[in-house]
Amino acid sequence: GTRGGSLLQRALRVLGRCCLAVCFPFRESSDHEEDDEEFSFATLQKACVHVGFFHSYASVREDVVAVLRERLDRCAWEGRRPRVYVAGHSMGGAMAGVCALDLATMGPATSDAAGATTACGPPVVYSFGSPRVGNAAFRSIYNVLAPETFRLVASRDLVPTLPPSISYRQIGREVWLDDAGELTYVMSWAMRHILPSRDRV
Repeated sequence: GTRGGSLLQRALRVLGRCCLAVCFPFRESSDHEEDDEEFSFATLQKACVHVGFFHSYASVREDVVAVLRERLDRCAWEGRRPRVYVAGHSMGGAMAGVCALDLATMGPATSDAAGATTACGPPVVYSFGSPRVGNAAFRSIYNVLAPETFRLVASRDLVPTLPPSISYRQIGREVWLDDAGELTYVMSWAMRHILPSRDRV
């Protein structure tokens, strides 16, 4: 009895230490990757974005900004505090990321009826099955300037693994939809390495 109890207690203590060591990585959120760089001018100079996504957004930018400014002016005139949401699916998700960074750096502001300036703050972004938008430096800058970015990813969707290059990275926080359609929010490094990869069909 006594010897078996003490052996069990020692085994549980060892198991407890192992579990703490195994569970610790689950605390770190997936929006901070191993190759993130500090927010600096040097990082900004290294930032690159996929040329196709950039040109696609650039082709509609003037219209998007015009409509946004019109709506922001209306909110200011009516005394409402604006909140900008940007959303997109697949390539539209990549364009939403480029747009969000543009809006975050542009800092759209309007004047209300009294002439006071109202800023809307960084946009909230929701993308669905978005491909990778830029390199690690781009992601590092983006995640600071547009922190409320949520990428919904289906477990067997290949698009979020594209372009197939080691230099492209995803932006924002990843929210997985598993095969049953259930959410797995902000996956840690450990979870991403334990769960089956998205590119397995």
